[in-house]
Amino acid sequence: MMNNMNHAEEIKQLKRNIEVLNQELNFREQIIEDLEANLNRFEVRCTICLEYMSNTCTISCGHTFCYDCLYKWFTKQKKCPTCCVKITIAPVLSFVIKDIIDHYIKIKSYDEEIRLEKKNQLFKTKSNPWGSLLKNQIQKQKIETHMKKLKMIQK
Repeated sequence: MMNNMNHAEEIKQLKRNIEVLNQELNFREQIIEDLEANLNRFEVRCTICLEYMSNTCTISCGHTFCYDCLYKWFTKQKKCPTCCVKITIAPVLSFVIKDIIDHYIKIKSYDEEIRLEKKNQLFKTKSNPWGSLLKNQIQKQKIETHMKKLKMIQK
């Protein structure tokens, strides 16, 4: 009889554990749903390649793209792919956006996580090519700045 009581108590405890785990699972699923809903409000796909952005970089007009996509675009056109504003300075890496996308991908898709990791590894091997692409623009800006300083001194 005592053995049956122990089994009954053990079964009750296991049922409570299952209930707690189900609540935890429901809570985590709700977090994922909320995250997906919030990320769907923001564009986390590159408007050039239409994939999740990797090595995100932001240009002076505020638009964000994959680093590689923007670089390839810039070799052909010197304007923002979204708003057509002329790009005059090198893009800035957007670490916060990259972290958000990486976190989202880890939750959502293993295949996408592998793809982004490969692009991240490739990115780490590259030097900064923007200097040569923006060389003339940077020199022009330096000359203009120098001329402005000269005009201020002459006054």
